[in-house]
Amino acid sequence: MTAVVALVQINAERTKTESPIATVATSFFGLAETALSITAGGVRAAATAVASLPQLARDNAKLRTDNQTLTVENARLHELAAGYAAEAGVRIAVDLYHGTELGESLFAGRSAVDLSVELLGHLQDEDPELVSRVFERRRRRRVEQCQDQLTGKTLGEKVAGLDEILDSEGYMAGVDKLPGDSYRLTLHSCAIWAVASRFGPACATELEFMQEVLPEAEVTRVAHKVAGAYVCAFEIRPCGSKPRSSHTKALRDLTST
Repeated sequence: MTAVVALVQINAERTKTESPIATVATSFFGLAETALSITAGGVRAAATAVASLPQLARDNAKLRTDNQTLTVENARLHELAAGYAAEAGVRIAVDLYHGTELGESLFAGRSAVDLSVELLGHLQDEDPELVSRVFERRRRRRVEQCQDQLTGKTLGEKVAGLDEILDSEGYMAGVDKLPGDSYRLTLHSCAIWAVASRFGPACATELEFMQEVLPEAEVTRVAHKVAGAYVCAFEIRPCGSKPRSSHTKALRDLTST
């Protein structure tokens, strides 16, 4: 075997070529070196991995803690969202059926009237003259409002305008034309009955109000609900004209039941 190797080497020298044995040896040593390098790298990587295990354990524990915190926070946010949705639903329902100003006045109903009567009663107990002054101020305010609407009109137009004003206030007013440019204004409902039935100045200032907004006419009350009639009625005739001869019969008709 040794002689064969020697012959191979001598032949390589004589032919000036690389010996096959040298090539094999070089490859072998290269492979050995590579194997040793790989083995050393693996050892170093394993050592690094082993050294990193405690840190990885700590990171894993932190991630678990953060995950638990996020889970709790997520549940809390879901609960808040459900609460907000329920609250928003209630607000929407209320908004769909909220009361209007007109509705509030209807629901107030009797309580608002009772409060007015109660307050006027307290004023009368303190000073009876104060109640009269309150109704007088109301009369002046109504006169000012009506004069703005009735100025410059004929007596007939004024009576028609007064009828519309009183009707809008809830008196269910109606006008009848009488002979001689006269009129009868009838109030089929008393918008302030709860007050008028207890406080006399309410009715007194009502008549004075009509007399002032119709200065060219004589206004006479021919029926009074407080006195027992089923309506309040007023006869309106031009100043200087004679009262109707059927005045007594008209009054009897309006007060009968």
